[in-house]
Amino acid sequence: MSKRYIVVDPSFTEHNGDRWQYALNLAQSARNCGYDFVLLTNKSAPDVSNAAGFPIQQRRVFRHTFFQHDQIYERHRVARPGSRFAARQAKRQRRRAALDRSISLSLADGRRITAAWRIVQKWAEGRAGLGWDSIGAALGKDRGELINPFNRDDFAIALAAELERLKPGPDDLIFFHTMTYGMMESLSEVTVALGHRAPFDTNAYFLFHFGAWAPDSRTYLDRYYSYSAYGSIAARMKVGAPFSRMYFLCTSEVLRQEAETILGAPVHIWDGLVNPAYLDAALGGQEAIARRRTHAQSELARGEVRVVVRAADLDGDKAWAVSRACHLVQSRGNVVRLRVLYHKGVMPRLREIAQRINFPNFDFIDTERNEDYLSEICDAGIVLLTYDQDKYEKRASAVLHDCSVLGVPAIVPAGTTLADCDYAPSFVYGSNDDLLGAMLNAVRYLQRHPDAAAAKVNEAKRRLASNAVERMQSSAPVPSVQRQGAAPVANVVMPLWGRVGSSYAMEAQIRYLIDRGYFVNQLFLMDKPVNTVEAIEYFWRLLRENSLHARGSIQRIAFIDEHEMPVSPGPHMPKTAFDQFMARIALNTLHDTKLEGQLRTAAVTVVNHVFHSGWAFRYTGGKRILETHDIQSYQMVAWPLLNELTGEGEPIDKLLDREMATVGSYDHVVNVARDEHLVLGQANGSASLVVPYLPELTARSRYKSVAEMSVALNMHETYNYIDNFDLLIVGDSHYSNRLSVLWFIKEVFQPHLSPLGYNLALVGRISDAIYEQLGEVGHLLYVGFVDDLEAVKALSRIIVLPDRRGTGISIKTLEALASGMPFVGTSLAFRGLRERLPDDLVTYDDPAAFGQALIDALESPARQAELRELAHRCYHAAAGKEQFQRAWDEIFNCLELGG
Repeated sequence: MSKRYIVVDPSFTEHNGDRWQYALNLAQSARNCGYDFVLLTNKSAPDVSNAAGFPIQQRRVFRHTFFQHDQIYERHRVARPGSRFAARQAKRQRRRAALDRSISLSLADGRRITAAWRIVQKWAEGRAGLGWDSIGAALGKDRGELINPFNRDDFAIALAAELERLKPGPDDLIFFHTMTYGMMESLSEVTVALGHRAPFDTNAYFLFHFGAWAPDSRTYLDRYYSYSAYGSIAARMKVGAPFSRMYFLCTSEVLRQEAETILGAPVHIWDGLVNPAYLDAALGGQEAIARRRTHAQSELARGEVRVVVRAADLDGDKAWAVSRACHLVQSRGNVVRLRVLYHKGVMPRLREIAQRINFPNFDFIDTERNEDYLSEICDAGIVLLTYDQDKYEKRASAVLHDCSVLGVPAIVPAGTTLADCDYAPSFVYGSNDDLLGAMLNAVRYLQRHPDAAAAKVNEAKRRLASNAVERMQSSAPVPSVQRQGAAPVANVVMPLWGRVGSSYAMEAQIRYLIDRGYFVNQLFLMDKPVNTVEAIEYFWRLLRENSLHARGSIQRIAFIDEHEMPVSPGPHMPKTAFDQFMARIALNTLHDTKLEGQLRTAAVTVVNHVFHSGWAFRYTGGKRILETHDIQSYQMVAWPLLNELTGEGEPIDKLLDREMATVGSYDHVVNVARDEHLVLGQANGSASLVVPYLPELTARSRYKSVAEMSVALNMHETYNYIDNFDLLIVGDSHYSNRLSVLWFIKEVFQPHLSPLGYNLALVGRISDAIYEQLGEVGHLLYVGFVDDLEAVKALSRIIVLPDRRGTGISIKTLEALASGMPFVGTSLAFRGLRERLPDDLVTYDDPAAFGQALIDALESPARQAELRELAHRCYHAAAGKEQFQRAWDEIFNCLELGG
C-alpha cells in the first residue's frame, strides 16, 4: 500500500478563501513527497481533484464547520408546546422528522424504504401507532442508533468511521489543519467510537491557530471550550487518543508558550502556509507578479498611494481613523486611493463604514472570488490590517502571509503576532489615533526605500511557501505525546451537582486513574426526571462547572425525561424509601446503547454517593468501589425520605439497614472521616480511610479591586464602590450549610461585625438560599454564583468556616486551606481532620469569641499573614498528594487491579 498524507479539515466548504489554497497546496506537497493525498472534509466542500490536476481521495464526512458550535449547542432546543395534546403532536412531528432524516441517509433498498414510509403514512393518518420498535424493524436499526444523545460528538463518530476504513499505518501522516485545545477531547470520543481498539501505529500532526481565549476559539469542534480542564490534556491523550504518535504545532511563539502550558507537552512552531502555485495561477505567473509589484512601487514613489483595507476588519471607529490617516497622507502632496475589500459576509456593516469614511477617493471592491482578493493585494501600494488585538494576540494572519510572499508592505497593529513577524515587510501602529502618523511614516519610508518590501520575500517564501509536508515533519522532529497499546477502562459515577466541596474529591479520583493509565468514563447522574429540552442549558452549565480542574476522558449525563417517568407507585415498587430513591435514579439512561455496553467491560467502577448504586450495578462492570463522604441515613434525619407506599417518612433504622446492605455489596468502600469509617467497616470488611487530595490553589485575580471586577463583569452597581470583601463564605444551598450560615449571620456577623462596617460576601448557591430567608441585611452582600472563584478569593481578606453541623469531613475547609487564605472557623469545620492538624490551630464555637477573632484578624495584617501561613501548614498536614496516591495504590493492589 502506498503511503498516505491524510488531511482532516471540516472547515473547508467553498471554492474560495485561504482553505481552498491550503487544500491545493497540501495536495501538491504530498504528491511531490510521494504520498497519496486523502482529504477528509465538510459535506459541502467543493471537489479538489479537478483543480489539483491529479486524482485525490476526497471524503465529505463532517456535517459542521469549525465555527458552528451553536448548531451543536442548540440542537435540542425545539419548541415544546404546553398542553399534553400539543406535546404529543410535537413529539410525533419530531419522530417523523427523525425518520425522514434516517431514510434520506439510508443506503437501504427501495422495498425497505417503502415499508418505512408506509408506517409513517399510517401513523400520520391515525390508523396505527408508531413506536421505536416499528421504526427499527423498518430500517434495520435499533433505538440507540436513532437517538442523538445530549452531548454526542458527531465529528468524532465520523472521524472514527474514516479511520476504521483507512487504517493508517506507520508510513502515513495525518494532519489536523485547524485545531483548538478543546478539540483534543474529541480524540477520546474517537477511541470510544472505535470500541477501545489499540491506537493506530501512525503519526498525527495537530496545528493550533488560536489562543485559548480568542473570540473565535469557541468553535463547534471546540464545543469543549470551557468543558476542558486545561493543563492535563496531554495526560488524557496518553490514555485516550487513537494514534500512537502525536505532534503538536502552532503558528507563533506567544501561542507556543500558552499551548505548552495548556497541553502539558512540547509544541513546535510551524509558521503557516501560502500556496505559490495558486498565487501564480491567480495572478498570471511570477513574471506578471513582478511587473505588477514594480508598477505598484513606482506609483507609490510618484506619490500615488493605493491603500487596501478589508471591510471585515473595520468598524465605525476604525473606518474613521482610516479616513483621517488617508486625509493626512494626501495633505502631504500624495494622491491616495482607498480601496475597501468586502465579501457577502460583511455586507451589513458596509453602510456604517461608508458613513464614517469621509474621503473622496474611496471605493468598495467586491472580492467574493479569492482571485479578486489576491489581485487587489498584489496591486496595493500598502495594505492596512486593522485587526482586533484580542483576536490576533496569539494567532497568525493569512493576509499578512500573502503580503509577505508577494512583497506587499503592510501596516499592522501592536500587541498582535503580526508585529513580531520578522519575515514580513510591516509597519506597526498602536491605537486608532496612532494610525495617522503610522501611515504617513510608512508611505514616506517606502518612497525613500522602494525595494524595502521585496528584500524579505525570499525569507517569507522559505518559511511559508516551501513544501508544506517537509516543513511539517522538520518542524516537529519528535512526538509531543506517545501512546502504547489500549488503555484499561474505568468508570467514575458521580452526581450532576454544581461546583460543590466533594467535586475536588471526585476530581482527585479521576486524576489518579488517568495517571495510572486508565481511560476514564465520567458519568453524571440526575436525581430527578427532567424536561429534556429545558434541561439542555443546565446540562452544559453543570458540565462546565465540573470541568474546571479535572475531567474524565469522556463525559456523559444519564437522565430520564419527565414524560417517560413511570407512574408511581407501580407494582414493582421497592418496599423501603431508600431503595425507592435508588431505583428512581437507576431509571436514568445515557441514551447511547453502544457506550452502555462498553461500561460493562470496564476494569473498575468508582461510585460516588451510595444512592447511585442501583444505576452502577445495572450499567457498569469491573471491580466496584464506593467512595462516600458521609453516611446518608444520618443526613436524612434533617429531610426524611418519604416512603411512596406508606406516604410517611422512613425511620432511620430502616434507612441505615438498607444503606449498610448496599455498602456491603461493593468490592471496596472508601470513606473520608474516621468515625464513619468505623461504622462502614462493619458493613464491608474491605474498607479504607482516605482524605481527598486537593491541588494547592493559589488565589489569583485579574482585577485590582471588587469595583474593577464589578465593572468588567457588569455586576450590580453596589459593588462599584468596594475595594475588597472583608469576609467571605462559599457554599452550596445544602441544608447543613444554610443552618450554619444563618447561625453565623444572626449570632456573629450582625451583632459584632456589621456595626463596625465590615462586609460579608456570600458566594455560591448559598447566596440565593439565604436571601430567600433573610432578605436585605446591612453590609451583607449576596454575590451568588461566580465563574472565577479564585478571583473572588484573591479579593477577599478572610474566609469564614462557620460549620455547625455535618458529617464526614468538610471539603470546603480543605479547599480554603488549599487556597492559602487567612481563615477563622468553628471546631466542626475541621471534623475528621483535627487529629492531623497543627496544635496551634484555634477554633471558635462561641459567637462573641468568633466575632472577636475575626475583628482581630481584620485589623491586623500581621495576624492575617500568620493565618495564611497556618493555612498552608494545615493543608500539607491533611491532604498530601503522596499519601492520597499511596492509599489508592494499596486499594488497587488489594483488588488486583492493574494500570
